[in-house]
Amino acid sequence: MRCLRLYRTSKISYNKSLARPRIFINQRSLLVSHSLLFDLIKKYDNITIFGHVFPDGDCYGSQIGLKDAIKATFPQKQVFAIGSGFVPFKQLISEMDQVSDELIAVSLAIVVDVGDAPRIEDQRFKMAQCIFKIDHHIPVYDFGHHAWIDTDALAVSLMIARFVRLYHMKLTPMGANALALGLITDSGRFLFGQVTGETFSLMSDLIGFGATLPDIYRILYEKTFEQMAFQSYVYQHYETNDAGLIYVILTSDELKNLGITAERASSKVNLLAQVKNYHIWTFFAESAEGYRCEIRSDGIDIQAVASKFGGGGHQQASGCLLKSKTLIPNVIDELVIKLREHA
Repeated sequence: MRCLRLYRTSKISYNKSLARPRIFINQRSLLVSHSLLFDLIKKYDNITIFGHVFPDGDCYGSQIGLKDAIKATFPQKQVFAIGSGFVPFKQLISEMDQVSDELIAVSLAIVVDVGDAPRIEDQRFKMAQCIFKIDHHIPVYDFGHHAWIDTDALAVSLMIARFVRLYHMKLTPMGANALALGLITDSGRFLFGQVTGETFSLMSDLIGFGATLPDIYRILYEKTFEQMAFQSYVYQHYETNDAGLIYVILTSDELKNLGITAERASSKVNLLAQVKNYHIWTFFAESAEGYRCEIRSDGIDIQAVASKFGGGGHQQASGCLLKSKTLIPNVIDELVIKLREHA
């Protein structure tokens, strides 16, 4: 089966270092892209769902939630969520799937919550007959055949919950919990400015499908003694400046002694959130590849700073990977400029 074509690309430019086209999609294709997705789901018997490296609640929730919606609505289809998943929730929600190259090669691949192909965890998505991207990040480079991108959506899980409602799809409690997890985590427990009445209306749908919010919150907030020690260490070693930036730099030796990976440590960036008079907070955590940098703000657009250092994300939540510790002062300087612009 050949992948359906909805639009013609008006311009294609090539980034030789990435060896793939940058595709500029016309506005009409964005408006009807979710209907194309539903058509493709109906046409393909085999569907594989991919996410980004170091999956978070929204990535994992989107993968499992979409898989469940398709399986519950079209029981005859084979649907697989591929990747490492979000470990704390595998027991409550679902394990991930192991899939052969041969099956991927005859599948519709749906890539969720990732805007740039190198960040897709399992690169076998390229083998699929048709590739469809669902994302809410500011686009960097487009890939695949089709895309549904909504940068106003606070989570891809919200987009999928909206998709389930729009096409009268079914969900089991497993899928409802998965999408609820994505909504809760990417909305900052419903604290971020993008939360609207629709957010709670869609959450109401998920509760109706069987989502159990107490179970989700219990797992999100429970901690081990090791995690308590890590939090204590962060609160004793953070740094600040008078511009309104608070940050912590964690070396690989420190992380090893604390028993936490750089990926897990950097995901705890919001330990430094909501400190009075500090409007941007940042974690720098050393890994084998360099320093993982996670940046958050309470209203200042920091996405351009992350992009300048090869990363990206959202206006108030972005990240990047620094190849050297010597780049950390550069990031700090750029963030201070942002703070002074908004002083």
